[in-house]
Amino acid sequence: IFVVDLRDVNWETERFEGSDWLEERTRNNLPLGWDLEWQPDRSKDAGNPIALMQFADESTSLLLRTHRSGSWLPASVMKALMSEGCKKIGVGWDGSDKHKMNITFNFLPVGIEDLALIAKAKGIPEAGLKGLSERFGYKMKKDSLMARSNWAQNWPLSQEQTRYAAEDAYFTFLLYDKLRALPDRLPPEVPAAEAAGAGACGDAAELQPGWEEEGIVRKADGLWCTLCDKGPMTAVLVMQRHMEGVKHRKKMEQKRGSGASPAEVPEEYAAEGIVTGDGTGDLQIGQFKCVHCDAGPFTSLATAEAHLKSKRHQKHTAPEPDPEELAAELAEKQKDPFADRMWNLPDYVKLEDNMLHCTLCPAKAHAAIAMFNHLNGDKHAKKCRSLSHPEVLFIKERDRMEVMDTGKPVVRTNF
Repeated sequence: IFVVDLRDVNWETERFEGSDWLEERTRNNLPLGWDLEWQPDRSKDAGNPIALMQFADESTSLLLRTHRSGSWLPASVMKALMSEGCKKIGVGWDGSDKHKMNITFNFLPVGIEDLALIAKAKGIPEAGLKGLSERFGYKMKKDSLMARSNWAQNWPLSQEQTRYAAEDAYFTFLLYDKLRALPDRLPPEVPAAEAAGAGACGDAAELQPGWEEEGIVRKADGLWCTLCDKGPMTAVLVMQRHMEGVKHRKKMEQKRGSGASPAEVPEEYAAEGIVTGDGTGDLQIGQFKCVHCDAGPFTSLATAEAHLKSKRHQKHTAPEPDPEELAAELAEKQKDPFADRMWNLPDYVKLEDNMLHCTLCPAKAHAAIAMFNHLNGDKHAKKCRSLSHPEVLFIKERDRMEVMDTGKPVVRTNF
């Protein structure tokens, strides 16, 4: 693993540890695992530049620290990034990485291969690096605490940061060949059996039990659906896919609703107010209606079920509120608005005159979430660093403030 601070590179020779390796990969049009890191953005408007650029193959990792070198990149790095033949393998290129490259170095590289797009083309649901790695049996740590660590720090990267950054590019490189070796997913309209050669009309296109009731017939040129007027279909799986489609199912429901007897309504639906038409009133046979909401007609039970789950139906059928519950809700609204959140605020945040005060900046807030937003901002982070206070971050997924260096929740004294 080569770790290079570009600020220390001689800008005349532009040589550094790992530059020969990078030039050889570029010259021979060999792929490279590639990734970027930057200091965590604390808000949408934050524009923290790229602080680290990683390259890797199966045996070498090159970590270039760019936090002190501005938009300058050595010629060997520029050649690699602008080489169409030397593919740069990444994950999620069209997201933040693309934006960060533009604002940091004022250009966009070429020859980018996005593993997320390749996985999608292969029919693989996993799109993230860790998920893809696990799918192919690779054990990748991918520590979220390391992901949001300070990549722009002015002291050397820790051993954990170095390993995290190197692994990102390394596993990206390994997965490239694994994914490319898989067959592309067939589009929905071309099932696997048809693509495999079951296209000739013969045994593959024979009627299956129960198909005649679904309107399926066999003609000289293949299978036809008389309900939808679709055909010919020359493989069983093609017809099965058609029969599972929304249009065919709707045709079948209409066909079944044209009989002499009305459709049956499940007991649980009837209890919710769903009735079926008998052909003597406004509702036709096969149609449904909700008598509680005066909603309908619905052409299928599936549509009626969707109505039962709607806000409109829930509002009409909601029970009268319990007076004790109303009183409890009122008491909840009238209690101290900061009570449930004070435990998660640092000690330097004071409560005075029914307002929260950050005594470091200073800043005021009428609500805890507003104070969280302040504590999560760049201005407060700089103040923390200048006063040697631990930096804090608001983690949306866990709905709490955490200490940036440890990942542990902020806990106020005496809580």
